[in-house]
Amino acid sequence: EVKDNLCSVFALIHSSTAQKSAEMLAALKRKNYVTPTNYLEFVRGYRTLLLEKTKEIGGKRDKLHGGLTKLDETGVQVEEMSVIAEEKRVSVAQAKVDCEELLVVIVQDKRAADEQERLVKADAEKIGEEAKEANAIAAECERGLAQ
Repeated sequence: EVKDNLCSVFALIHSSTAQKSAEMLAALKRKNYVTPTNYLEFVRGYRTLLLEKTKEIGGKRDKLHGGLTKLDETGVQVEEMSVIAEEKRVSVAQAKVDCEELLVVIVQDKRAADEQERLVKADAEKIGEEAKEANAIAAECERGLAQ
């Protein structure tokens, strides 16, 4: 179908060129010859241009196809990464809960340790005072024995 249409266009161009040559002869009194060689050069030029454009469009088509392939591959990778990200989001949320629970335990342990430290200091002060009293009694007994 394309070939038939192309033949019709070439025939129309050839006949219109002959008609315009006749009009030029009438208007300018100048003869313009349309030879088969001119026609064949026109066809060769058309074929050359057609091949160039076919290669150019083919290259653009291949480039576009490669881009679409990359977009499809990227879409698949994004979906896979989204699934992984969702899994990580769940594990991060669980880790956050675990950290909060551990922090509560650490705060409780610190409070217990602070309380125990306070008690130990109080006992140490009490023992220190009792030791002073015991030393004072021991010294008094020593003096009493020494007399």
